Amino acid sequence: MMKPPVCTILMSFIAALSLSACGGDDADTAPPPPPPSYTVGGSITGLAGSGLTLRNGSETITLTAGAARFTFANALLAGSSYSVSVGAQPSVPAQTCTVSNASGTIANASINNLVVECKADPLFNLYVLRGSTDRFSFASITTAVFDPDRDGIFPVGTTERDTCLSSITTNRQNRLVFTNRSISPLPNSLGSCPSTFKIASIDPITGRPDIAGSSPYAEENAPTQAIIHPNGIDFYILRASASEFVVYKPTGELAPYRFDASGDRATPSGSAVALGMAPRSGAIANNANRLIVTNQGALSASGGSARGDVRVVDITNPEQPTPLSTYNAITAPYAVAVHPSAPYVYVLSATGTEGHALALNDAGVLAPIGGGTFQTPGGVRSMVMGPEGRTLYAVGYDSNLVQAYSISSNGMPVPIGGPLPTNHTNLH
Repeated sequence: MMKPPVCTILMSFIAALSLSACGGDDADTAPPPPPPSYTVGGSITGLAGSGLTLRNGSETITLTAGAARFTFANALLAGSSYSVSVGAQPSVPAQTCTVSNASGTIANASINNLVVECKADPLFNLYVLRGSTDRFSFASITTAVFDPDRDGIFPVGTTERDTCLSSITTNRQNRLVFTNRSISPLPNSLGSCPSTFKIASIDPITGRPDIAGSSPYAEENAPTQAIIHPNGIDFYILRASASEFVVYKPTGELAPYRFDASGDRATPSGSAVALGMAPRSGAIANNANRLIVTNQGALSASGGSARGDVRVVDITNPEQPTPLSTYNAITAPYAVAVHPSAPYVYVLSATGTEGHALALNDAGVLAPIGGGTFQTPGGVRSMVMGPEGRTLYAVGYDSNLVQAYSISSNGMPVPIGGPLPTNHTNLH
């Protein structure tokens, strides 16, 4: 029998070793690479304010004024969805930013076509009430706008005139209600003022109120302000118990009224409720169930006042206002404004240069927030909150200045520059 050649045996052995190596332990084999991930971002135009934040899922980024582009740090896998929204709008100056191409699904490339566009908040009308120096001749209402880009208040159109104007209030149905506070004649005066309120239509283009075309409604006591409910149907007239040297009733009142279908006429809708000696101004909280009223205090024959307080009224049923609570830590409270979307209430005193920032809880109880107080022009008689809740305006009767404030995240007002002169006297 022939033996196989030695070379054949060696070749078979080498082949066996090779097959053993190929089919053995694969622990040293490299893992597959991770799947690719992609980022989400885009461009920004017009950002001049500070505090803008964008959100995508659980990630939030903050952008600074002048930023031109943005990218979220968290990368996403193909097939993941994204949805970018504005978390907080910028302020100082107040702007509104919107996101285009905001949502979608990632394919196999990063997303860089989102567009964030920021614009200054639209100008809105302010109605500046200017009293006459002798209190009996013509007072006026000037239609103006606040322009944050030019940092000023600028009149538009013409000035409307009427006697003894004491307050002005508007609603979103282009109606303005203003009161004529009753004042009896003093020695050497020009006469007395009526005790009425009037409803005027507002031109939707120019914002000018038609004062001349309005009809007066005779009022009891001395009407100090009209407060229009957010429903655009109900409103309230505050009645002081006394005016200057005349005492009408033992206490002031809150009287409910209702507009008719046209919005040009009104009728009483319920019974008036007692509300302190001198209710001065009021504002309806953001939930529309609470009315905040300042009561300046008990008027004396010489026009002085006691400490006063702030009343919270339940208006869950708009035709049946019910007093709910009292906050008495402010001397001679006069002007009040509320935040449109947060439980913040701002109250100014007629006797000092401090404003008070308060929070209203669900039970209808007021308490200080933040530092509690902020500086204001002297002798503030009125205050208004911008429609977006980012800017507050305080009008100084004694100083004839208007101060604008931005609202910080904790609800405290922060001055925007210095007070703006108006070149008018006796401002409301």
